[in-house]
Amino acid sequence: MSKLDIIIRNGTIIDGMTSKTLHRQYRSKNGKITKISKSEIKDDVKIVMGIANLIVLLDFLNVRIRTDEILLIYPTADNNIAHCAS
Repeated sequence: MSKLDIIIRNGTIIDGMTSKTLHRQYRSKNGKITKISKSEIKDDVKIVMGIANLIVLLDFLNVRIRTDEILLIYPTADNNIAHCAS
């Protein structure tokens, strides 16, 4: 069996850097994306998810950022915007 963790099929991918949306398949290993393809990925993995009509965000947002104390230093949260865009 392949060491790939998961394949996600038929998701609408939004990359966060452009306004494009793409209908693709993707696979990941240990939480990292290893392949994005227009055609069906046929690797042997334990988990295959079909997510037609759902959106895949390619980690351009970090929802675990804490801003409570930092807002006193950076009231406009510019530091978080820079972090998310990197």
